[in-house]
Parts: sequence; C-alpha cells; structure tokens
Amino acid sequence: MRRTTLTLLAVLSLAGCTVPGSAQSSAPPTMPSSPPASAVPTVSGTSTAAPELPAIASRAINLSGRPATVILNEVVVRNGVTSITWTLRNDESPEQGGLGIQMTDQFGDGRYAVVPGTNQKVPDDNYYVDGVYLLDTVNRLRYLPARDSEGRCVCTYAPSSVFIRPGASQSFDAVFKALPDGVTTIDVVIPRAGTFRGVEAQR
Repeated sequence: MRRTTLTLLAVLSLAGCTVPGSAQSSAPPTMPSSPPASAVPTVSGTSTAAPELPAIASRAINLSGRPATVILNEVVVRNGVTSITWTLRNDESPEQGGLGIQMTDQFGDGRYAVVPGTNQKVPDDNYYVDGVYLLDTVNRLRYLPARDSEGRCVCTYAPSSVFIRPGASQSFDAVFKALPDGVTTIDVVIPRAGTFRGVEAQR
C-alpha cells in the first residue's frame, strides 16, 4: 500500500454504501476532518514507471485510441478502512513519442460532489478518481469512495495536466469503508476497465 494512503487512514470514518438496484442512493457521507493538502495523493506530471506492486488481475483497454492496461494491485482491509490500488500502463511504444494518455476524468464518476451542508460544488472534483467502487455481493451493498469534511474524495487527484507517457505506468488509490467481518472477496469496478470479480481482500 502506498505511503500516501496510510497517511489518510487516521482521518477516515465510514464511507458510503448503497444497495445495487435500489431506487434511492444515499448521498456520499463525509469524514470528520479533512486531510492536510500535503496528504492528498497526486499524480506526477512527468509520469514514470510505477514502483513494483503486486498484480491481482489485469485488463487490456483502449483510451482515446491508445492501447493500455489496467492492473488491479491490492485490496486491503486494515485500520478500519478498505483501500485499493490499481495501475494504468500506457502500452504505446516509447519510440512513438507523443504526450501519451491524458488524465482527463479517465477514472471519474462524471458528476460533481457538493460541499456538505451547501450547494457549492467541490473544487476540481472532476479530477479525482472517484468513479471506482466496490460491490459486496454477500450483503448486496455498493461502497463508494470516502470523502473528507469538505466533500473531497479520499482518492488520487489526477488533473488534466497529467499525461502517462508511452511505455510508462502510474498507480492510483482510493479508500472506502471497511468490509464487514466475514466478507473475504469483493468485486472491484474501475471505470474504463469494468468489473474485477471475486477479488480476495487482504486483512
């Protein structure tokens, strides 16, 4: 698990969950306090090879006409939360050059969250990787990424100024409510890549 995620764990409370297929979806809950700005994960504007991470599963995809691979690295339940890590690899040949894959809402949910208690949109919310979610098929629950007291996603911030160069990779993470005791596997849904089913959660 990346160090940035570990920094965030101490400030988390319950993340949202909804029942798949239900008529109503609960509003994203908030955290008791906001993590310091320095703790919010960010993606380097000059993407380089990601550090070595385990690979649970992978899926070849196409982003804006460019070949890529999404690799699910970790699903960990620890310290009262569930955290996941995944990697996007640009499979273009480095010899092709070019800017690469632009992180413009590639893993976002396509909606703007609002600051709790207001109608104000969360600044730059479309740049967070908040489209990822977990499906607990045992309890028929959907877990949304956690948010802090200002409505910001406790997940990687990936602005449009970031490009993943040909041949390079970049890892991302998101934090959720802890899976209940007894739930050993979870479905992980990542935008653009679809559903990774029956993923074993580390405890």
